[in-house]
Parts: sequence; C-alpha cells; structure tokens
Amino acid sequence: MMGGTTEMEIGDGIYQGEVGDIYFLGSDIPHAIRNTGDEPCMYMAFQWE
Repeated sequence: MMGGTTEMEIGDGIYQGEVGDIYFLGSDIPHAIRNTGDEPCMYMAFQWE
C-alpha cells in the first residue's frame, strides 16, 4: 500500500491494509479490494509466472 486504507477480501478472509502493507496471493484466488478511508488508496499490483 502506497496511500490510504483498504479492506481486502482474499478467499474467505478479510484483511485491513494501510501504507506499507503488502497483500500477497495467487491470481487464481477470488479477491476484491475496497477503499475504507476518506482519501484515495494507492497500490501497485504485479503478476508473474
């Protein structure tokens, strides 16, 4: 996370994120991210094989 705060649903779990946090998951796992703060959230997403 580069800015803001988020809630990330990964599979059956829900995780809170803030600046400096990292979410790591396989691309085949159902997931969704939601901004939970008043400011824009900024993050980078990478996919590699």
